[in-house]
Amino acid sequence: RLIPKPDMFLVVDVKPEAARSRKAETSVEESSRQYSSYRLLCAELPDAHLVDGNQIQEKVVAHCEELVVKAMAARLRRRTARVSY
Repeated sequence: RLIPKPDMFLVVDVKPEAARSRKAETSVEESSRQYSSYRLLCAELPDAHLVDGNQIQEKVVAHCEELVVKAMAARLRRRTARVSY
């Protein structure tokens, strides 16, 4: 209760084969389980965004930045709409 609720969640989606090539200590079965679980989690969480992690790092970061900037702009619009001058 002391920790604020996040405004958004970014779930970086990486195919099990790619995840396994990056982190070999995880079994094929575990990589597949995690892949499915994170996709389900993203579908259930409000304000969750699935980001394609199979791209080059710069594109993944750019997509995350774009999502955060859009969310901040939307929050600013909501806040300023409530203010009457």
